[in-house]
Amino acid sequence: MGKYLGWKWLSVAVSSILLCAFAVEYWMRAPALADLRARVRRGDWPGAKAGLVRYVRSHPDVEEPWFLLAQAHSALGESTAAQECLQRVWPQSPRYAEARYLQAEIYWEQNRAAQAERNWREVVELGPDTSSVGTSKPPWTLWAL
Repeated sequence: MGKYLGWKWLSVAVSSILLCAFAVEYWMRAPALADLRARVRRGDWPGAKAGLVRYVRSHPDVEEPWFLLAQAHSALGESTAAQECLQRVWPQSPRYAEARYLQAEIYWEQNRAAQAERNWREVVELGPDTSSVGTSKPPWTLWAL
């Protein structure tokens, strides 16, 4: 009975160490990401892009920086790079609706109205909580007035 208790405590210790390592890694990257979010909000697109490129190289599994980098690329007129970044935003992400809306805007700027409309419809189908994305109507609906 005693040897099983020892393994149990070893298992708890290893789990605690792994949890602490995860927490330290999370808190180390949080300030950097907060600074990059602030650059995006201010419209400092070149600075945001440079920082986000470095960030996604070291944290490729974190999807929010990919969305922010797509915004920076889009603002700088780099639509192909923006589309590549948007592919890294997963459907389970809280930013998925915003990513699909940005994708629709990029398609619209490229005169790809069918793809833009498909993405806009996907945003609408995602549900009522899409208040953080663009306008309430896509630009092509204004033509029908």
